[in-house]
Amino acid sequence: MTGLPTLPPAIAALLEEQDIGIANVAPDGLVIDVTPGFERLVGRSAADIIARPLLDLQSDGGVDLVAALADLEGTIGPLPRRLLGPDGTVAVDVTASREPDGSLQLVCRPHRRRRVSSADERHQEAIDRLPIGVVELQIGRDSVRTNKIFRTMVGTDVDDMVGLRAHVVDNDRLDALVADAFLHVAQGGAARADLELRHAEGQAFPARVRVQMVAATDDDDGFLVVTVEDLTTTLERDRDHQRLLGIVDATTELVGVCDIRTGDFIYMNESARDLLGWHGFDSVPAQAIFTETTHPTFENEIVPALRRHEPWRGDIEVQTPNGPRTLDCSILRTSEAGDSVVCFLGRDVTEIRASAAEFARLANHDELTGTLNRAGLLSALHDFRRRGESYALLYLDLDRFKVVNDSHGHQAGDELLVAVARRLLSIVRGNDCVARIGGDEFVIAAPAVDVETAQHLAERIRLALGQPVATSAGTHATSTSIGAAMSALVDEPEAVLRDADAALYRAKSRGRNRVEMFSAAMRIERTVRSKLADDLRIALAKGCLDVAYQPIVRLADGMVTGIEALARWNHPEHGPIPPDTFIALAEQHRIVADVDRYVWARAIEDVGRMQSIEGAPLCIHANLSPLHLQRLDELVATVVELIDDTDFDPERLCLEITESALVADVDAARRSLAELSALGIELGLDDFGTGYSGLGSVAGLDLDVLKIDRQFVADLTATSHGPTIAQCIVDLAHGLDLGVVAEGVESADQAAMLEAMGCRKAQGYYFHRPMPIDQLRALLIAAPADPA
Repeated sequence: MTGLPTLPPAIAALLEEQDIGIANVAPDGLVIDVTPGFERLVGRSAADIIARPLLDLQSDGGVDLVAALADLEGTIGPLPRRLLGPDGTVAVDVTASREPDGSLQLVCRPHRRRRVSSADERHQEAIDRLPIGVVELQIGRDSVRTNKIFRTMVGTDVDDMVGLRAHVVDNDRLDALVADAFLHVAQGGAARADLELRHAEGQAFPARVRVQMVAATDDDDGFLVVTVEDLTTTLERDRDHQRLLGIVDATTELVGVCDIRTGDFIYMNESARDLLGWHGFDSVPAQAIFTETTHPTFENEIVPALRRHEPWRGDIEVQTPNGPRTLDCSILRTSEAGDSVVCFLGRDVTEIRASAAEFARLANHDELTGTLNRAGLLSALHDFRRRGESYALLYLDLDRFKVVNDSHGHQAGDELLVAVARRLLSIVRGNDCVARIGGDEFVIAAPAVDVETAQHLAERIRLALGQPVATSAGTHATSTSIGAAMSALVDEPEAVLRDADAALYRAKSRGRNRVEMFSAAMRIERTVRSKLADDLRIALAKGCLDVAYQPIVRLADGMVTGIEALARWNHPEHGPIPPDTFIALAEQHRIVADVDRYVWARAIEDVGRMQSIEGAPLCIHANLSPLHLQRLDELVATVVELIDDTDFDPERLCLEITESALVADVDAARRSLAELSALGIELGLDDFGTGYSGLGSVAGLDLDVLKIDRQFVADLTATSHGPTIAQCIVDLAHGLDLGVVAEGVESADQAAMLEAMGCRKAQGYYFHRPMPIDQLRALLIAAPADPA
């Protein structure tokens, strides 16, 4: 052998007898030399072994022993390994040592399990079941016992104290532990420390080692019992815990841990301490941070939930140096520490809740009066329904509000509404609801009242609102119409509201300033109106509406200068329906714009057929409903389409908007009229004098014609101030360079007075009633029209 030292014959013979094999391995892993005993162990010749990688002789799942021991200094082992022989694998225990030249010397012995007694077996089974590593060394002997946990930790068995020391990175610390245990053997001989151990393959790991001396007996010199706990997981958990604590302390969320037995917080993160002002305290009584508002919640909700081991989530109010604050808290009783710990996680939502409350208030309350709005009212009615409470619903409409609002301005109107709301709130009971659901419409919901009580309440309100109201613009006389309905008649709150609205409609149609209770007959009437609206839609779709034409004449000679196109409806079942009835129905069901478009198209078509009549063409006047103002793009597109499809001269079409529509939305009217004027269409202001629009509003609009309302025409001969008002309107129109048409002329005196005032055109029964197109044709043939 060239790589192994020359051994004395006696030692060589001993090695042979002990069946020990030795192999010398170079740093690069190649086998340098082997003894005959090694050849016998693996069943291979030296020629088959030398100069081959040791890895070729291993059967350890590819683990390279040479690489694993690259950093080895001194001796380690025995290490259990399996070597490859020609007939299979051979189990050996390897003790490795580093030679001065850097090579490894591997001393290999056959792996033999020693026979143990049944008592030893039971003892081994017992320590194998322990959750920590155990090493037992019998002092003065070579006897060593280890359990499975320890063998797994170090990757091998341990034969003696030397073998144990080989797995401790700092041997001196282990020696000090053993010495400490010897010194205190009388008191139990135990010592403990955290050491670093090394696995058989070289990697180190932290461990908590406890050494205990078991006193000597007659049969032995005593035992050294070493218990080992791998701290890798523990330290990682501690590091995770510290990292988590750092995160928890850094978060703006409020975190606390409370001992349920004492009722004290034993931990609070920085955010919680900053908010509550509890710095420098080891523990904080939970009750000390709760306000009086929170105590009932804590006792009635939180504590029962914790007893049931259920989480609780909700808002609680806590006391802070800056006053009460609202926390959104999640509270959970843990299963650790004997169920004695409760964890709190929360965030300060004081401002958020305040904002949410304000948003909820705004969403359910009228900003002007502070009463409920429609959404808030319906929510309250649904609450009544859920609780099974019946109620009366009073629907109020202020009869003279529009006069005040239009003549004295919006500020006066707003002051009037606020005053009305205050009066209503002073009359109703504490559990009644007051809501403003429209411009001048209020609703009162009174739970748990009968019909008689509801009528009495409605009458009290009518009388109270009949008293004058003072605003910054003066004192105003007011009155109100009231419709009442009982929830017992229907189930859905929306249906009760519709019933009250129907009763209000009846009160207004019977002269206003009165109370009407809803009845089954009204429901029938409402059903009829709904059916009538459906019939109107069908009539529009089928072209069954008629159009009548009322001539507009020149006062100087009675010559026809234009016509006003008016919708007429002869219902197949009910006969002629008054225009006021079906136009109001069309407005209520938002189909009045469709009626307007129908009339425009029909009039353009009818007048177009009379082109051959001498004196034609005529200017067509037609209504422009307020609903068009909300659909400007659609309006302009409709007019452009009518003109393009018929080649109708846009200057012969005059669309008239009522003054009440102008007052409702001056800006929308201005935009619409400007768009239409750009198309070349004439524009008129109908019923002037009834909407209180004022000179400023009229002056800022693209208008061509101003029509005097029939009421002012009637007042010419009926009142002393009638002529003065009419003269003012005519002068206003002339001052704005507008044409003037008087409506509703019914006598020669009225016609003469208007002509004397400078009004050039008029229409009314005194001249001609509205007529079908055939009568208009006959009229124009007899007296040709003058378009001037």
